[in-house]
This record gives sequence, structure tokens and C-alpha cells, in this order.
Amino acid sequence: MANGDISDADRGSEMKRRPPRLAHYYGDSVRKLFVAVAAITIITLPFFRDFIHIPAFYYVVAMTLLLIVAGFTNPDHRWVGIMDMAISIYGIYFFESEALSAYGFYSTEIWYFWTNQLIAFLFVIALYYSAKTERGKWFRNLF
Repeated sequence: MANGDISDADRGSEMKRRPPRLAHYYGDSVRKLFVAVAAITIITLPFFRDFIHIPAFYYVVAMTLLLIVAGFTNPDHRWVGIMDMAISIYGIYFFESEALSAYGFYSTEIWYFWTNQLIAFLFVIALYYSAKTERGKWFRNLF
């Protein structure tokens, strides 16, 4: 291919080797939701450090790992989609538990409750989209 040539004439066989894009791929949405969760958690962590039950260091490590998984999210690797679902399930469990605890114990600190509730809801949406993506991969391989 000559320098500056951007035509597809010589790349016909190369283009045929690419796998077709999944009709039910929502990894981009999951990635955005994970980034939003990480941002909300890191931004609000200094304000809620008196309410959290585990050291703040673990929150920072967890959000870093969440961002790494978000960066790896793509339609070609099945393990990433399964990891997205597992992280979403754990995120729902953890942040909804925190929200319920906050509602019961810290009724005067309503922002802590609503922040955890929002994060749990974002994980619910991420779980839906990651499950929908995996369903699309499963049915594509089935038929």
C-alpha cells in the first residue's frame, strides 16, 4: 500500500477477516456507567469518609480496578462481559447494602444514602446492559 493511499482496494481480504459487530453489544454503555460510578465514588469519598465501614484505600483500589475493567470492555473477549456482569452484581449488593445501612443508621445524613442509592442504580443499569450483551453473544453462537 502506497503512503497516503486510504482506499480499501488492497485490503479486501483484511476487511473480510474482521468479525461482524454484535447486534446486541452494549459494552460502550457499560463502560460509561463504570466510569460514572468510579467518578462519583472518588469525588464523594472525602465527604463520606466518616460513614464508610472499610478503609478508604479499598475504595480507591476498587475504583481503579473498575476503570481497568471498563477499559478492557470490548465485544471480542467473552471474559470481559462476564466480568462486567460479576462486578455489576457485586456493586449492586455492596452499594445498596450501604444505602440501606445509611437509611437506618445515618438518617440525618441523607446525601450518603442518596449517593449510594444512585451508584447501586447505575450498577443495575450496567448489569442489564452487560447481561443483554452476553445474551446476544450466546444466541449468536447458538444459531
